[in-house]
Amino acid sequence: MEGFLSGLGLSFIIPLTLYAIAALILFGFVAALVLVTTYLERKILSDIQVRLGPMETGGRRFHGILQPVADGIKLLQKEDIMPKNRDKLPYYLAPLVVFVPVFVIMGLIPLGFIPLDIASLNKNLLVAADLDIGILAILALAVIPTLGAVMAGWSSRNKFTTLAMLRSVAQGISYEIPFVLAALAVVLAAGSMNLSEIVKAQSGLWFIFLMPIGFIVFFMAALAEIHRIPFDVDEAENELVSGVIVEYSGMRFAFFYLAAYAELFIAAALITILFLGGWAGPVLPGVMWFFIKCFVIIYVIIWMRGTLPRVRIDQMLAVGWKVMLPLALLNLLITSSILML
Repeated sequence: MEGFLSGLGLSFIIPLTLYAIAALILFGFVAALVLVTTYLERKILSDIQVRLGPMETGGRRFHGILQPVADGIKLLQKEDIMPKNRDKLPYYLAPLVVFVPVFVIMGLIPLGFIPLDIASLNKNLLVAADLDIGILAILALAVIPTLGAVMAGWSSRNKFTTLAMLRSVAQGISYEIPFVLAALAVVLAAGSMNLSEIVKAQSGLWFIFLMPIGFIVFFMAALAEIHRIPFDVDEAENELVSGVIVEYSGMRFAFFYLAAYAELFIAAALITILFLGGWAGPVLPGVMWFFIKCFVIIYVIIWMRGTLPRVRIDQMLAVGWKVMLPLALLNLLITSSILML
């Protein structure tokens, strides 16, 4: 087949087809992950609030396990209503600008080693692209969704979306610096920006024990990056309805929804890789250990949503500049000093 296509000058079709298949598999993984995470979030929050949560869809015997599927089908059937005075181009592009970088980041995160002997799977490491500058690429791509939020907020021509846009930008600027500095300390300790090499560097001691301050800074900054309580001031329902996405519905809203829950998993995955030894663990396959650690982190984040209040915007900015940034610099100084000994 390859020789036949080459003779017709169509040899590029094969790699394009492989890339398309890989993208579809990755999208299916993201969609499945979102379904599982949304179900867990609703069940965990209902348990915290002494409720049962969804119980009917899929049968009470199975605790409404098909509720996320029903929600997804309902969402895709929603009418696509758009504001008349919208700025068309940025309004249409904003969902993609938010979702595509998150989708690419999902392909850069190694999920661990799988117990197979297939050479084409990059020594059994389950990842779409194991880059030498993996953490740098992820940190760079993580900034782009803020641009999508700006486009959505400005183009909707709505007072709520405009205010949410301004809050999102302020939040991004305030917490991006400590977020990067905490990751930089890990890179210094591991001697590499490759995520799998960072995991290998923790074979003797997890970095959470080497740099506990860095872990706290990275965890709190990650909450701000993914707009989770107590730092969801740009999506505050009682103030801004739904933030920058208030004028979106249908499939465009679905892209924002997918991105939000994919970001939750990405934050948990980065915390696991950078501080909790990644997929390292006894007996069980590496992939299982990776997902166990990730979902423990996700549980903690959801638990915080059910128990903590939302901070004010001025409090959030004060914590970012007056607490997180000095702590990130202190952690970087301590880590570099230890490495120089």
